[in-house]
Amino acid sequence: MVSEQAQWARGKFRKSTRSNSSGNGECVAAAVDGTEVAVGDTKLPTPDGSMQHLIITREDWTGLVSALKP
Repeated sequence: MVSEQAQWARGKFRKSTRSNSSGNGECVAAAVDGTEVAVGDTKLPTPDGSMQHLIITREDWTGLVSALKP
């Protein structure tokens, strides 16, 4: 079994192309591992080198992204 620290290491996250670099805190990143997706805020690092994140199912992630697209 993979530890959560290794499973959700910062290097696994991909920053959203819609995140801006103006420094206003609007930076979202996501990482996929099997049936789970971690969604994190790049501006909220954790001591283990990752970032604060929440974990949802891939199905819920797909529904969220579809609902947000114009």
